[in-house]
Amino acid sequence: MTLLQSITALYKLVQDGRDMEALDTYYADEVVITEGDGAVRHGKEAQRAAMEAFSAGVTTHDMRVLVLTANEQTGHTAVEVEWDATWGEAGRATMREVGVQQWQDGKIIAERFYYDTRNMS
Repeated sequence: MTLLQSITALYKLVQDGRDMEALDTYYADEVVITEGDGAVRHGKEAQRAAMEAFSAGVTTHDMRVLVLTANEQTGHTAVEVEWDATWGEAGRATMREVGVQQWQDGKIIAERFYYDTRNMS
């Protein structure tokens, strides 16, 4: 499977509300996740806990993939998504997020997110 096929399949799972399946299938146990605010999580289980906490406070109405690309030679993928969601006390808003992933042996070993939350308050 190419990286483009893998990242496409991963985001199809996310769009279908199957986030944990995407995590279990496509992320390495030792993954390092860096959020847009600089927070860093180490390991799949730390990411699982963060995803569960996020899901408890956010109601997603729609998530669209705007851009999805892969560099098969360097082992990197990138995706831009637009979330229409109710963000807890911040209320309903749209947020765009870019994620850049580094892959090794068919799994994501590092991921960094970039986003702007100015429109969410």
